Amino acid sequence: MKLEGFKSVAKETTQELNKPKTMVKQRANGELTFDENGYKRRAACVVFRDEREDELLLITSKHFNSERNWWIVPGGSIEADEDPMIAAEREVYEESGVKGRILRSIGQVLNDKKMTRTWVFVMIADDEMDQWDDSEALGRQRQWFSSDVARRLLSVHKPVQVNYIDLAMNRKGHRCDSLPETCNPHCSGEKFNKPVMKCDPLILYVDEASRTRTDNSNSSEVEGS
Repeated sequence: MKLEGFKSVAKETTQELNKPKTMVKQRANGELTFDENGYKRRAACVVFRDEREDELLLITSKHFNSERNWWIVPGGSIEADEDPMIAAEREVYEESGVKGRILRSIGQVLNDKKMTRTWVFVMIADDEMDQWDDSEALGRQRQWFSSDVARRLLSVHKPVQVNYIDLAMNRKGHRCDSLPETCNPHCSGEKFNKPVMKCDPLILYVDEASRTRTDNSNSSEVEGS
């Protein structure tokens, strides 16, 4: 599988994947936490509509308007003393009004330019609220897309997140029995619908310079949701 703009480092230790935060910063709408290297700690979910994992959820960016058809994967900051998986579930519910079950961990994505460390998970949706926090506060919308359409939409505003989908689809159908610790080398991988693979934890480093965009614009990616 080709991953645009990433280089992967496999078989990192569980301790490396769970580096402790060393600083908490208050903001108007919550807390920001940072690891010992100063990276902002975030969590995100690739949310599939059902067990077939054919349609996935995107939400509108808070910068969305008639001229900015910007869609993103739900996710946000990890709060103080909050487990990354719990943070991912919370962010999905706050931003999209969807409740679900986390099935597996994709790994972490480190962005040196933006100084973020993002834990990424795969979720199956169980319920959708008619109204939710961000729909009322920000007018945020949600919609289900095929993986191909989702890739095209993300490439406009969040090209890094295209790789979340590729990583999620690479282990389609897997159910990890080692959560909430993380998908790790102890996971048997027996529930893959393809040849058995181990869930070796990954740290994925974003290479901003080699990122591709499809909108041919010179505008930079906006930080945040």
